[in-house]
Order: sequence, then structure tokens, then C-alpha cells
Amino acid sequence: MKERTHPTSPAFRLQRRQTKGASLLIVAAIIAVMVGIAAIALDAGLLATNANRLQRGCDAGALAGAAKLEFIRSNFVITGNSSTSSTVTVSSASQTAAKNDAVLVAGFNGVTALTNQVTFPTIYKVSVSVPESSALFFARIFGIQSSTITRKATAEKKPVAGIGGAAPLGLTVDDYNNYRPGAGSTQGPSITLDLIVNQSDDFTPGDIIALSLDNSPSKSVAAFQDEVTNGYTPIVDVGQTVNSLNGTTSVQNATYEALTTRMQQGRTIFPVTIIPPKAQTNGTSYFVGNLTFIELLNVSAASPGRNGHPARISLRFVTVPGVDLSKYPVDLSDTSNISDIYVLRLVDDL
Repeated sequence: MKERTHPTSPAFRLQRRQTKGASLLIVAAIIAVMVGIAAIALDAGLLATNANRLQRGCDAGALAGAAKLEFIRSNFVITGNSSTSSTVTVSSASQTAAKNDAVLVAGFNGVTALTNQVTFPTIYKVSVSVPESSALFFARIFGIQSSTITRKATAEKKPVAGIGGAAPLGLTVDDYNNYRPGAGSTQGPSITLDLIVNQSDDFTPGDIIALSLDNSPSKSVAAFQDEVTNGYTPIVDVGQTVNSLNGTTSVQNATYEALTTRMQQGRTIFPVTIIPPKAQTNGTSYFVGNLTFIELLNVSAASPGRNGHPARISLRFVTVPGVDLSKYPVDLSDTSNISDIYVLRLVDDL
């Protein structure tokens, strides 16, 4: 039988000191582990908070920058009945404004960005990439003083290939080239157009024409009038074929009444098609070369003796700022046929 050590003996006291020492080491190790876990948790939380703030600032800055981009479409020609040719460039002044606004808005969101951290991957895109060093606290126990995180956002002002809610009306490419907004402007000068009688007139600059956007020239007058009043529901794409609508003064009167209703209701900004001029419009197919917004300014009944035209329509071309695009479904899938209607969106994070 093992002999017990007497509590007053030197051996017992030595054994007890050794036990206490081991316990202290274990407690110290546990405390160190807990402090380490706390350091990781608290500093990780701080880094996550800063990363979220940094991402939000980059997102806001990129969107603000992209909103400032202005594009110039030059040499715009609708070639025959099948294609368009043009050159789209972005103005250098708008890129400078985009950089400044990106920095400014990022700052409003608690992120210090520099203009050299704002770049343009394509003419339609703005990227904001900002590195930021965050001081750490508990991690300093392990000799880690700070951590650098970088967040990036890319936004684009993307030209759409198609849009829903367009009025089934066509304007000539000639009038669009002559009266569209210039660089730095959101609206062009006013223009007054004749609402032509499809089966009696050529479609020339200075005219506006009634269309069947689903390429069915025998559409009922009532259906057409509803589409002018409320917009054509399906998406109309650049590049698709539309048709002049059969019917004489009944169609023209329906157009006049529908546009008058829009004026009375204050729904005066809406998209229309841009198509080429053509001789004799009865049942004629057209190629949609562009889509753009107009602002309806006035609709007046025709004066006697004006070649039978039932109305004159005053309008101006306008750009997207100020238009609530959430009301209009858009087609962003096609990159070959694009319009002069643009939407803002974030396309890349991290």
C-alpha cells in the first residue's frame, strides 16, 4: 500500500507548488487563447465594417462618375433597310467631370478616393478602386499593427438595344441628326412636324409617321390609339422591322387624339423610333435605326388648306436624365445594335 505524504512534509509542499504552477500555466494559456480569439473577432469585425463602408463608397462613386459620361454619335446614317453606321465616342470633358464626381460622392460616403484611382475600362464604364489601411487593436499583441484592404466598383452607362413603352411613331434620321441635343445638353431645340397621311404623302424630314411596331399594317385604329396613348408594351429593338400603318385620316385623327390626351395628362416624355425617310408610305416596311426619348410640347389641329394634314406636333429630343427609366423595360443583351438611350448599373464588385 502506497504511503501518503504528510501535509506538513517538505515533499508535500513541493508537490503542491508544482501543481499550482501547472494550473497557472494552463490558466495563462487559456487566457492567451481567449485574448487571441477576441483579437481576431474584434479586429475582423472592424475590418469587415471598414470593407463594407469602402465598398459602398466605391459603388456610389462609380455610379456618380458613370452618370456624368456624355456620348457623341457622329456620322449617323441608316443604311438602306438593314443597318446603321455611326461612331460613338465619349467626350473628354465628361470623363473629367466623371472623375471629379466619383471622388466627391465617394467622399460623401466616407471614402477618400483620388482622381488617379478612377479609371475608364471602356468608353461606357467607370471604375473606382481604393486601398485603405485600417489600424488594428488587439492584433497588436501579435505584432500586427494594421491591415490594408482594397475595394473596387465598376459602373457603366450602357446603351440599350431595345425599350418597352415606346409610342408607335417614327421620326426621320435627318431630323434626329439636325435637332438632337448637343454635347453637354439634355435637350435639343424644339421642332414642329407634320403628322402625315400615310397613303397620300412621302415620309420626309419635317414629318412624323404612324407605325405598326409589330409589323402588322392592318392593326385596328383603336389598338393603335391605345398604343400612342399608353405606349407599346413589348420591347422594340434597334434593328427590327416596323411598318407604316394602313388607314387614312382615321389613323391620323387617332394619333392627334392620343397625343392630346398625353398633353392633358402631363405624360409628355416617351420613347419613339428613328427611321429613314421614304417615298410613299402605304404599307411600307422600315428599319429601326435608333430609339430615343422626345418631349411633346404641343399638338395643334391643322389649318385649312394644309394638304390634308390633320395635325402639327411640336416636340424636342431629350436625353435620359430626368426620365424615370424604371417604368420602361429595356433590352441590354445586344451589343451590336445600340440606341441613344442609356441606363446606369453596377457591373463589377471586388
